[in-house]
Amino acid sequence: KDSIKGFVDYLINNEQKTPKGLLFLGEWGSLRSAANAALITLQAADLGLSPASYRQFAKTQIDYALGDGGRSFVCGFGNNPPTHAHHRS
Repeated sequence: KDSIKGFVDYLINNEQKTPKGLLFLGEWGSLRSAANAALITLQAADLGLSPASYRQFAKTQIDYALGDGGRSFVCGFGNNPPTHAHHRS
């Protein structure tokens, strides 16, 4: 639990965030990384580790992806969504 708490606290306190609050862990796939961080944070909250603050952080990351940043990044959902999914494969 200490390792998980340390990692999640690092994510929450990471200074590399966009001006609107999206966690920025790397140049490519930053939204994917933020969503994965949100999942890990929610799993930690389910273990009883700072559940209120961890759930709030996860909610901000997912809400950003769904449009709180001014634009939805999910095809067909929210305000001004993309119309074509990006698939590298």
